[in-house]
Amino acid sequence: MSSRHFSKGFSLVELMVGIVIALLGSLVIEQVFSITEQSKQTTTSGSDAQQNGALAMLLMDKDLRQAGYGMNVTACSVVCDVSGFMGGTVTITDSGARTVAATPFVFAPILIVQGAANAPDTIIISYGNASNTSVPEYLQTTTENGTNDFNVKTLFGFGLGDVMVVANTTTGTGDVVQYSGYSGSDSATPRIKHETGSYQLGPVTQSFRYNDGTLPLYPPQSLLFNLGQAPVNNIYSIVQDNSGRSNLVQTNNMVGSQSIIATDIVDLQAEYGKDTNEDGSVDLWDTVTPTGANVSSLNEAWKQVIAIRYGLVARSIKRESACNVTTTLPVWRPDGTTTKPFSNVSTNSDWQCYRYRVFETTNVLRNMIWMPK
Repeated sequence: MSSRHFSKGFSLVELMVGIVIALLGSLVIEQVFSITEQSKQTTTSGSDAQQNGALAMLLMDKDLRQAGYGMNVTACSVVCDVSGFMGGTVTITDSGARTVAATPFVFAPILIVQGAANAPDTIIISYGNASNTSVPEYLQTTTENGTNDFNVKTLFGFGLGDVMVVANTTTGTGDVVQYSGYSGSDSATPRIKHETGSYQLGPVTQSFRYNDGTLPLYPPQSLLFNLGQAPVNNIYSIVQDNSGRSNLVQTNNMVGSQSIIATDIVDLQAEYGKDTNEDGSVDLWDTVTPTGANVSSLNEAWKQVIAIRYGLVARSIKRESACNVTTTLPVWRPDGTTTKPFSNVSTNSDWQCYRYRVFETTNVLRNMIWMPK
């Protein structure tokens, strides 16, 4: 007698048990994946902060290495004077297309604008790029009425299109102009022109953009500095964008352009390094901008600034769910020893939800140290 075998399959209970086991397995896998992903994001955001901070320092260091070039020169007439215009105020009248309006700048390698109430500082770096840096020319006579041409002793070192600063050493004021050529002589004295028009720089036609026919009259013994084809007056500041992110922004005050050079930089602090006893080394770190009762004393005060120390804070992109990843404010050492907190970090109510990287360094202003004595 043969028996029959029937295939019964899975019962409803067995199916439900299998589904529950599968769901539990999926939940465990999802949790492991979530934890791994969070860890990866934390690591990646920390790496981004490291890269952003390092990039910011690299670009600023590149400018600071050249700070003061073309300003650290000896001016000689009857007597010799070092620069003679350090700390003076220079006006830019620019006919070119600009994204950012021109602002007057201080004729000095660096200027630290201290932020109010622990706000981030602003660092301004200036230098020329003339291939032949010569001593500044003394004006032999008052600037020519109407044309404002400059009568000088020699044209050595000047090239077509070079940007120049004409400086009144009595008032401490100056203007940016541009060399447009030689206009013969006036009583056997070479005359430098600065007129509108264009000139050829390699294969490209360039327009004179800093020539202004409404300059004030400059008296004899005013100085004429040649800063080359593309002098720099770069302003480094922290600016918040529309999304609320803080970025380190570079504003090129000479041409009016602006660009973000590093994102998520939340604080920037700086101090001057001064040599007050003329021994060639820093003996004072402070935030006091040099001042003077007159142009001569102002010039001497700025000559003491031979270094800058600055620190910045880069913040991670990721906002941690547990707002206790940072419990104390990041700090820096303005004099290399004493610690000082980056107080601006705490202005954001959720600052403890982020991770931070601190970068600090000292830049020696070698063009100031190499200045003729």
